[in-house]
Amino acid sequence: ETLWAILNIVSGNAHQTQAIVDLDAVPILLKILKESPSEDVQDQAVWAIGNIAGDSVPHRDLCIASQGMPAVLQVLETCKKVSGLRNA
Repeated sequence: ETLWAILNIVSGNAHQTQAIVDLDAVPILLKILKESPSEDVQDQAVWAIGNIAGDSVPHRDLCIASQGMPAVLQVLETCKKVSGLRNA
């Protein structure tokens, strides 16, 4: 449920997304994305990462520098849920 709350916040405006980034959430979200065996959790994590990366160029660069692309590509290779693939 915490991940769902974060996803809702980063779906908001730029100030809300920045607040989550300021809490150093990107590495944590990527760790969850890489380590969770649950496709539902992966779906929410990849969606949150996508929202952060799409918010601004600096946030995109942060996600890339934090090794976000390999994590997202892993989801694309292993996920069987349509929503997870769509969000990745």
